[in-house]
Amino acid sequence: MFDKLKQINQLRSLQQAIKQQRVEAEVQGVRVTMRGDFEIESITLNSDLDITQQEKAIMKCINEAKQKIQNMLAKNFGDKLF
Repeated sequence: MFDKLKQINQLRSLQQAIKQQRVEAEVQGVRVTMRGDFEIESITLNSDLDITQQEKAIMKCINEAKQKIQNMLAKNFGDKLF
């Protein structure tokens, strides 16, 4: 029973560590900051772009940020997650 409680505490600590990680992606002056739990923290737009260009840049930034987080998690936490 105590082993399970210890595992739960370790998972909570790991979850907090992941949540504190941040990545940033920028495309054409549009910037997205995402936390390690895949929550978007901020989006900065480029007023020089039209709406279609901004939409495309936001999508690219989000996809790039997600990929960066996945790579970071695999590199830094892979042995603890699996």
